[in-house]
Amino acid sequence: CIVDAFAAKGCNGTDLASCLCADIALQAGLSECVQTSCTFADQVVAGRIETEICASYPKESRSSEVISVTIAGCVIVFPVIALRLYSRLRYAKGFSGDDFATIAAAVAAINLYNASIGFGMHYWTIPVETGTLILKLFYLNSIVYMVLLVVGKMAILLVYLRIFPVPTIRHITWVLLCLLPVLGTVYTLLTALQCIPIESIWDRLITARRCIDINAVIYSRGILSIVEDVAILVLPMKQIWQLQIQRHRRIILVALFSIGSFACLTSMIRMKYAVSYSTTFDATWDGVDIVVWSAVEQFCALLCGSLPALRPLV
Repeated sequence: CIVDAFAAKGCNGTDLASCLCADIALQAGLSECVQTSCTFADQVVAGRIETEICASYPKESRSSEVISVTIAGCVIVFPVIALRLYSRLRYAKGFSGDDFATIAAAVAAINLYNASIGFGMHYWTIPVETGTLILKLFYLNSIVYMVLLVVGKMAILLVYLRIFPVPTIRHITWVLLCLLPVLGTVYTLLTALQCIPIESIWDRLITARRCIDINAVIYSRGILSIVEDVAILVLPMKQIWQLQIQRHRRIILVALFSIGSFACLTSMIRMKYAVSYSTTFDATWDGVDIVVWSAVEQFCALLCGSLPALRPLV
């Protein structure tokens, strides 16, 4: 397939660099050919040869997309977290464990480092050692994503318990509060233990491994997440229109519902890219869309987790 690809483009051995390095479609075709026909060890050799041949040519990158979204998210989220900590310090007379967990989750959600080392570039232009580190960070971020999916939703449900006295809403809320951590734990474990040994997830030289269908995990979690979002948003609608609630509670509810609705939309968009990502041969380039929308959803979860603590300031 390599010979056929070069022949189809009219390449010859005398001017291989100009034929190969300026043609992204040819590089993509060769990458798919190598990934489907060769062992990972041979893929490493092929990647190094391509890197040497095309060393003087510019390389496309989408890293700026990840960096821009992450910085924008930090600009919005970190002031809210700072206000949350100030509120706890002033009115609760100290910090609690969940405050530090929120900070840790916010830091963990940042994808700047991954983008800075090559995520967003074409798979075949990244050195093997860097690619391994990117896969490891992508794996860790996927675990954080699974955890944060639950955090924001539980924060909204806890607000429901404080605001709505209606028995039906409270019963359903308690059911969801019990169900969400269970589902979150199951899918976090499935993500963390998708392959045995775990190192084989990012170290493709380990061939003796057993893996589950991670695409099935991604699809099912995405669908469940959308169902959870819709259920949480619809649950108190009737009461919101009927109840006369205090101004600060109404402000928090409007903010939570706005962010929750947007998070539901981002989850749907992420699902769209997850479907196409499962068949890609250019993971570090095509994965940008998933990482970007995952980051947006993570930041929404962090906001939902922090806003209820701002009630004393409103």
